[in-house]
Order: sequence, then C-alpha cells, then structure tokens
Amino acid sequence: MARYWIGGGPSDYTIAFGDTVTISTPGGDIDGKTAVVVGGIDITFWNDESTGTRYTDLRDRDGLAVSSVLSSDTGDGRNLGQIPRLQLPDGVRGAWASANGGPRVWMAADLSEEVAATTEQAGRTAADLRSHLDAPNPHQMASNDLTDWSPDTPLDGQVGVYRADLGQYVPTTVEGLDPDAFVKSAGGSRIDIPVGDIATRALGVYLPPGDRSAAPNTIEVWWNAGSEGSPNWVLVTRISPYGEFRGRPSRSDRVYGQVAQAPGQTANLWEFTDPEGNRLSWVDAAGRFRAPNSGIPIGPWFQDTGVGGTGTYRFANPTGGPLTIRGFVISVGGTAPAGGDYVIEPKLDGVPLYTSANRPKVPAGQRTSGLVTNLTTTTWPAGSYITVDVFSVPSTPPTKVTIQGLAY
Repeated sequence: MARYWIGGGPSDYTIAFGDTVTISTPGGDIDGKTAVVVGGIDITFWNDESTGTRYTDLRDRDGLAVSSVLSSDTGDGRNLGQIPRLQLPDGVRGAWASANGGPRVWMAADLSEEVAATTEQAGRTAADLRSHLDAPNPHQMASNDLTDWSPDTPLDGQVGVYRADLGQYVPTTVEGLDPDAFVKSAGGSRIDIPVGDIATRALGVYLPPGDRSAAPNTIEVWWNAGSEGSPNWVLVTRISPYGEFRGRPSRSDRVYGQVAQAPGQTANLWEFTDPEGNRLSWVDAAGRFRAPNSGIPIGPWFQDTGVGGTGTYRFANPTGGPLTIRGFVISVGGTAPAGGDYVIEPKLDGVPLYTSANRPKVPAGQRTSGLVTNLTTTTWPAGSYITVDVFSVPSTPPTKVTIQGLAY
C-alpha cells in the first residue's frame, strides 16, 4: 500500500495563544486572544480525536523512520512554526495532530498524486471501453472456447446437451423437432427430476390475487373430435382461473376419470376430507364407497309392544367385504316406556356388541336412545350376521318400537 504525505501546507503551523484582547465591532465588543506562531513544538499523530492509537510508523522527507515531528524553528530553512512534510503509515489518508499533547486537530493527507493517477486511468479505461463496445464481437469467443463445452465441432442443426458423466455440453442431434415451433406445438416435452432430489418441483404455477372470474383457464387439454382437415375441438380437462380441477368426458361413450389399484393395494383409492385433512368419505382399497355420515342401515327390527326375548331375525353383511358398524338407535313411535328402561343387546354372530353398561336403551319417559356408538368392536366381516335381543322391558313397555343399526 502507499504512504501519503501530510504537512508542509500553508495552514500547517503551530500557534500559541497569548493575552486576552478586546476589539470593537459594529455589533459590540468581542473578547479574544492574541495568536503567536511558535516553533520547536513536538507534533504527534493519532487515529482518533480524543482517544485511540498513536501513529508511530512515520517517515520524514528523507525517508527516515520517525515517531513524531518538530515544527520548524527556522534552522531548517522553513518559516517559524511550519510543520514539515512527512509520510503517514501505509494506507492512512489523514490523522489527528497534537502539539505538545494539546487538543488534536485533523490534518488530511495530500492525495493529489493519487487523484491525478486515478483520473488518468479512468480516461484510459473509458477509451478502452468505447473501443470494446464499438467492436462487432469484442470477445471473439465461440462455444468451443468454453471450458464446459465439448471440443467436438457441432454438425448443422445439433444443440448442446449436458452430459453429467463428462461434465460438458456435447453436440447432440435432436430428431423430429422444429425449433421454430417447439414451444408452441412440438409435444414430447419431458421434465426430469434428478435421482435423490426431494426438494425440486417439476412445475409450479403461481396465480395472482384478486378476481379472476373473467380470466382464461390456467391449463387446458383439448381433444379433436373431428379430423385434421376439419377439426372439432372439445375441451376435456382444464384447471380453472383459480387453480381448481375441472373436466368432462370427450364423448358420451367414454369414461372421464379412472383410479386403478396398485398391486396389493391397501390404502384408500380416493378420499374426501375437511380443511384439516380429516376424512369425510372415501373409496377404500377394494373400490367401495364409504361414507360414515350416510352409511348402510342395519335392520330394522320392529315391536308393536316391547317384549323381552332373544332375537332370531338375522341381518347379514351381503357386500362381499368388511363393513364398519357406527352404532344402534331405538325409536319409540307410540307410548313411551314407564317404570324403567327399555334395553336391547345387539350381537354379532351371537357375541354382544356392547358391554352391559353401554347397551342401547330408551330411558323411562323418553322416545329414543340416540345413536349409541361405544361398541366393543366395529368390524362387520363379510357374511357375518347381526341379531338384536330385547334385554330388559319396564312395567309399562313402549309401543311402536323400531330398532336399527348403521354401518358403512
């Protein structure tokens, strides 16, 4: 780095203050002090106005190392009090000067040589840049000059394709594509995600906020129901202006949507959920629609007048696959029970579906048990059957009783 000169200028003197004097001005008297130029004063240099570090790596006009400098006493041919020229440490462009340890004042370095050199260099750079920009191909660089480009000379129509095994772009012939129409209608496009990359999406479409009801669909798929010479385009699949999926069959004898099982499918094929992802209804792995909020009725069983006994009427699962039992409900359409509860005991293949404390019941004076769901098991295998025992009847039994279950 460069050392910059400091001192030797018309204002670089050491001055001492003398007696107090008063001078008259149009605005009134002003007190001040006489100033006297003095020489032989020791000048030190610092990097801060009041604290900081002292600069001791200085050079005098002869290039000799010094740690401070004395203002002239005229013995060196300078004026009295003149601070002689010296060099600051490398790269320092100014310093705080203290005379005999007194208050510090800022002395800026002489940067005239640096400014002149920078100005000269800027002029040369500007001229070079103008010449560079005026040239038709200033760099004179071809693809083969690039370090990551194969040195092989490409043939007519070839494009550069990156080869990871070579770490280079290699001239490659691409068959069947019209470069002028590639973006519009070439087809055959493919997006590859590198093996092991789990952070990159293949495609992202970001729609702006606000009303887009008059905007075109985000994506459209059309099928030509006519011919090449007389096309009849049918919009089959689209993504709406708001990003929702829409669709219709291309023709009345075609299926629009299809979800196929994977080999050994165990998870549901399709699910409908609430905003938090909780299932509302679904198509299970066997292709059966399951809807807990609607479901399949079990029964019903009827009694004109409630009477206890073992159920003999069976209701079997005819679907060919397991179902899930939601619960059972008792409804009274005639006289409500009195003197006690009307209690039933549903059974699956003869095994009770409720513990004794949880059996469905219609309390005295009530007309329904509500849907009782705390079963010991909810799985209803294919071919298994359900019966209902009337476990307990009060002294005044209910009339017009309906018992039914619900499964899905």
